[in-house]
Amino acid sequence: MTDFWRQIDPREAVELTRSLVRIPSITSREGLAISEAVRDWYAQRGVEVELIPAGTDRASVVAEVGAGEPVLVLNAHLDTKWTEGMTIDPFAAELRDGKIYGRGACDTKGSVAGMMVAFTAAVKAGFPRVGTLRTVFEVGEEGDDWAALSLFEKGYLRATWAVVGEPSGGRIEIGNRGRLAGAVRTYGRSTHTATAELGVNAIEKMARLISALQALPYRRTSDPIWGRPPLNVWKIRSEGWEATVPYECTAWFDARLNPNAGPEVVLGQIEELLEKLAAEDIDFHAELLRNQVKLSLPAAYVKPDHELVQA
Repeated sequence: MTDFWRQIDPREAVELTRSLVRIPSITSREGLAISEAVRDWYAQRGVEVELIPAGTDRASVVAEVGAGEPVLVLNAHLDTKWTEGMTIDPFAAELRDGKIYGRGACDTKGSVAGMMVAFTAAVKAGFPRVGTLRTVFEVGEEGDDWAALSLFEKGYLRATWAVVGEPSGGRIEIGNRGRLAGAVRTYGRSTHTATAELGVNAIEKMARLISALQALPYRRTSDPIWGRPPLNVWKIRSEGWEATVPYECTAWFDARLNPNAGPEVVLGQIEELLEKLAAEDIDFHAELLRNQVKLSLPAAYVKPDHELVQA
């Protein structure tokens, strides 16, 4: 490992980060400049890379050395969030007081640069002795087009071990919560406001449901590592007009999942809750909108004593 560390120049990682930050690569409109910059930097150091198209004007970048198992993947993304509301020049990459200021410096062009420098240092030091070392830098991570999914399907992200360059405040994070994003709908009975007592207000039924969602069984346990899994209702929409009792109300939720409860477990708990509320209230009618489930991902993690974590 001594030979590896001798190949590392922190100043190189700093300047590479700054050069990448100077290239705008806002998600969904990244362009090819950022991917070509990574390719060219690698090429100058004798590393062959593959550009994986994600549409006609952007591409993910893969570099690989070695062959066979085990496979270590270093992964980060080339796209950034938007620049609206920033009070600094997002692409100046100013170096001030030991910090780089610019869009993507932390999330995750700094990680990209560090992984590139580490990859070339490993190659110079003769690594890997066995197996495969691969860097995978995708586009589309910040948006909702899931470009990384196609990389996984093509095998680029299949690995024995993986290190993901998402910012973590300098901590070693051992996993990521799962996610379930979906919607529920309550139904009422519409009447004129003047005779509201004859109707059933779908918004009032939704208010009861939202409160009950926070008490779902999967949320009752707080894990020492993961904490208590959050559930956030982020949008509500009702049908009707101001002089009527609303007959329908839809709420969209975003639930984060600990390893002990996957998406189907939580969906099942929601459906059981709807049945329970309907049994308690003859006027309660609701459904889980299965066709509105946009994200359904279990938690992914490694144990704290895993060899990769310990390394």
